Amino acid sequence: MTPIDNISQARVASHGGRPTPAESEQISARIMTAARKLFLRDGFARTSMDAIAAEIGISKRTLYSRHPGKAALFEAMVLDVVNTGLSKIVTGEFSGDTLREKLLTLSLRLLNVATDPLIISLERVVVGESWQFPQLARLIGQYGLPPIREEVLAVLREYQTNETDLARDAEIFLSITAIPQLRRAVLQRTPPGIEGIDRAVLERTIDIFIQGTGAGR
Repeated sequence: MTPIDNISQARVASHGGRPTPAESEQISARIMTAARKLFLRDGFARTSMDAIAAEIGISKRTLYSRHPGKAALFEAMVLDVVNTGLSKIVTGEFSGDTLREKLLTLSLRLLNVATDPLIISLERVVVGESWQFPQLARLIGQYGLPPIREEVLAVLREYQTNETDLARDAEIFLSITAIPQLRRAVLQRTPPGIEGIDRAVLERTIDIFIQGTGAGR
């Protein structure tokens, strides 16, 4: 047993040697915070489970009891970041009286998250590690994109009825509004964050989308 294990056991001895559910949840949250910090700063290859455990002062045994290996923890970290971002995007609230206003509101909400420095760092790491973890890009596509696509569809359904056209148009909308802005931020062509978004270009893009799809007529 390591010295850290002894300390950990001493801390919980007063209630039977096991952490309470609240303490266990706190440990899991601290692990995820440390994993996010180190993986996004140093990348997968240069981050070790030892370093993550040391970052928050827990034993490797405690860490491995929650995550069987570095790859599993890395994947869990990616999903945690994606889920946090989704909670800020997928609200079901669309302010505005017109299709243009609602799409602009949704776009700004999406881009506020997509160009956040945390998401930019995640995108860089996922791209950099894609040769080793090709499933990560698929995982993000399967887990992250559908809820965002549904937000776009919820707006478009107020103005269109053909489901085939709706699905296609939602994909087009995301490909011309969110993805180019994210790519520019990742490549450091614009500063991260919503202040790096060219509002005039975004509004013009939405106008072209509405005119091209005939939505809102």
